[in-house]
Amino acid sequence: MKHKVNDTLGRVLACALTVVLAASLSACSKGEADPGGDSGTDDGVYTVQVLVPAGAAYPTKSSETEVGKYILDTFGVDFEYIQYAGDMREKQSLMLASNDYGEMQQMQRQDIVKSYINAGKLIELDPYLEDMPEFTARFVKNIPYWRLNSDDGKLYNWELEIPSESLDICDLLVRSDLLEEANWELPLTTDEWIDFLREAKENHPTTESGQATVGMTMPGAESYGVQGILPILYEKGDTYLPISNDSYTFNVKTRKFEDYFKNPEVKESFQFFNRLYREGLLDEECFTDTNDRTIEKAQQGVPLSIWYVSFDSAQINEGLVSNGLSDLQYVQVPIQSTSQVAAGQKRMLREEVSRPYASWGLTDKCKQPEKLLEIIEWASSDEGQIMMRSGFEGEHYTVEDGKRVPTDALLKAGTDSVAFMKETGVCVSSTASILAGLPIFQTRAADGQFHGLLYEPVYKDEATLTDRQKEVYQNLGWESSQAWWEQNGTLVSAGAASSVSIDPTSDLGKTAAKMVEVRTKWSARMVLAESEQEFEQVYSDAMAEYDKLDHQSVIDELNRLYSEIPEELR
Repeated sequence: MKHKVNDTLGRVLACALTVVLAASLSACSKGEADPGGDSGTDDGVYTVQVLVPAGAAYPTKSSETEVGKYILDTFGVDFEYIQYAGDMREKQSLMLASNDYGEMQQMQRQDIVKSYINAGKLIELDPYLEDMPEFTARFVKNIPYWRLNSDDGKLYNWELEIPSESLDICDLLVRSDLLEEANWELPLTTDEWIDFLREAKENHPTTESGQATVGMTMPGAESYGVQGILPILYEKGDTYLPISNDSYTFNVKTRKFEDYFKNPEVKESFQFFNRLYREGLLDEECFTDTNDRTIEKAQQGVPLSIWYVSFDSAQINEGLVSNGLSDLQYVQVPIQSTSQVAAGQKRMLREEVSRPYASWGLTDKCKQPEKLLEIIEWASSDEGQIMMRSGFEGEHYTVEDGKRVPTDALLKAGTDSVAFMKETGVCVSSTASILAGLPIFQTRAADGQFHGLLYEPVYKDEATLTDRQKEVYQNLGWESSQAWWEQNGTLVSAGAASSVSIDPTSDLGKTAAKMVEVRTKWSARMVLAESEQEFEQVYSDAMAEYDKLDHQSVIDELNRLYSEIPEELR
């Protein structure tokens, strides 16, 4: 039986507050080190503290991994990881405000990058570029976009996870046994998925252990949760590029910024989740679930489908196998809104030249910038990137006829990449390296192979998919796990759109922040409406509050700033 909206909302807000307070109090009570504190040099070792999101992948220090030990032995630098469980963007802003940031600082999105630059806290990198030929050559197409963050056109930051020649997809995970029961008939539209999940829930009301199943869940309590992944059906069509979770979307057909909350495809996304809720298919705990909690549920087979977090599939499936539930393993499949499919829209895939969410820079507290930039230069080279992505020759790969060939150790790492990364420091199947701040990308080396061997088509599915997943994709008629997107998608460059931002300290910048705040505030209320009529009323009330803001001026300013960017960078 569903809770009433007010009761559920009260629980959502109360739990969210509890999580934030608990994370803050825990950090204080344990007396954890602060990345803004002294890093220091002891016994010739330069130890640099780096703030990272809390997670199982991180050791205490990088030197506890094989790659980290190589960095320590070669460069004399050890990275100490300070894990933080709260909102990272909020933390990064608070660190700046309190002058308590680290030597090497992550900054998620342009507004925070600009804040650090405008406050004079980041070291200019231009004087060092003459001694960084690998870095400047690797990022020759990206550096002009990074310079757009500063008013003086100088370079103060770099970004991770670009350039990339591989598809980065986060659609929908579904239990494979449900596809088998449906004779491998795969839903695509939101209407089809609701019908599919309704029938699946009727056939599987509980797990084998007696837990009630849920039709769909997601980690809504994460910083990318309610704000970032509830509205993103707009990303599944051919019109709007996913370039931020902020106040705007970007229309690639008109090359114009548009209002995020006013976007009709964003409204359709809220309507989809509201319908899931009204059908009794949406996990009501999803608003307060962290990513770890979502994984725990999935390892018991509780959710019939999971929104967005395809990057967790290996860890989830490993748990299912350990729990004797191998046939329930999840696979990633596509989803588009019913209206997108009806309009014949193809799936647009973003080709990135800039990824502001993964921005890093050296601050004025950095004791040895030359030393850190020497490591960044190494990481930008084929040698460094191959080690960070494929490991060590003889242990993780051999060279045969001039080509790298993965060993069994590397191939096996594909299905347990988190444990492998924590032990070795090698990031085999994701771009979220534990070597925080060091450039990491997915391109081909001079030998013609991907730096990360497990991104080679001949090895990727062999290494990263379980036998059950391979069986599922074979029955779906796919040649690979990405076949649908390769056949139905089209790559579109974001250009400079993802590099445009408004000064967060300006009046318009504060309005933009308020636009996000209002949208986030009303998101759960819309999803938890008890009827279509109530949804429309809540949506109308949300728009009434939103329209009190001067939101159009923000969109106009973004388009003005975009128009001033040199044509060749747009």
